[in-house]
Amino acid sequence: MRDQEWLESALSALDLIYFEGQLREDEVRIKWHKFRPAKNCLTYGEYFNKEIRVNSVLARAWVPDFVVVSTVFHETLHHVIGMDHDLTFDLAESRFAHHTKALLWEAANIDKLLEESKKKDAT
Repeated sequence: MRDQEWLESALSALDLIYFEGQLREDEVRIKWHKFRPAKNCLTYGEYFNKEIRVNSVLARAWVPDFVVVSTVFHETLHHVIGMDHDLTFDLAESRFAHHTKALLWEAANIDKLLEESKKKDAT
């Protein structure tokens, strides 16, 4: 299972590869968070006030690393670009090497993710 240290390392790696150390300078924080699932809808992550929260269901071993890192990248873009999902945001998000692969995996596995997120013992 992925822990807090893993999550922080993923953010640091993205910072070096895509953001030239800006996240470290801006003191962006990251943590796992349990989101309550809505009807057939899953929140993968959220960004607010220099904090990225990643759905703890993504910490499961069967979820590929690229899906978690894609979520971290997406939320990081909110810090860097802003909250709007406009053309600028979409183009920036497409720079992530596994963006399309992550979207396809998420679409194929949404039912399992939703089911896992409803379990009481989910982290």
